Amino acid sequence: EKIIETTNDGFFIINRKGEFLTVNKSLVEMVGFSRKELLSMNIFDIDIEETEEETNMHIKKIMDTGSDYFETTFETKNGNNIYVEVSTTYIDELDTPIFNAFVRNITERKKEEENIKYLSFHDQLTGLYNRRYFEDTIARLDRSRKLPIGVITADIDNLKQINDHYGHGIGDEYIKETAKVLNSSVREGDVVSRIGGDEF
Repeated sequence: EKIIETTNDGFFIINRKGEFLTVNKSLVEMVGFSRKELLSMNIFDIDIEETEEETNMHIKKIMDTGSDYFETTFETKNGNNIYVEVSTTYIDELDTPIFNAFVRNITERKKEEENIKYLSFHDQLTGLYNRRYFEDTIARLDRSRKLPIGVITADIDNLKQINDHYGHGIGDEYIKETAKVLNSSVREGDVVSRIGGDEF
């Protein structure tokens, strides 16, 4: 009990109905509800990724397999969402079968993953899609039957002279302004990509 109460990971025990029976200090701090509040709540009240029906099916699956490890989203008392990973075990040797679960807040890790994903498909200077995304999109459209498809290419005239005379900082500003003009001139579902230095 001392270890569970002092661990940095959240910990809870629920019954088959999803009602909280035990929560530790870390879980209280993680979700912002007091211990008393949580003990009058249900897992459905904070897990917003699954519907109550989906959670009930998940509980049945854990009962069948004995344990599970998964990621989900909890809603905190102040309305924020946090990403968590949950390691849970079903214990049916007791008079009242229970599920115990350790919960780790992975929100920062998820944000980093999203940032890496964003950077892998976006041009850092303009925020437009990059060449990789453009080529992936063309390959995907090539396999589909969504025709006809229009592709417009453009570049900035005399950008080299601007860079040579005024420096690359000014040239970058031209590129960013061009990106804004192009992005504001297309429909919402269209894809605008920077595929080279001054090529769009």
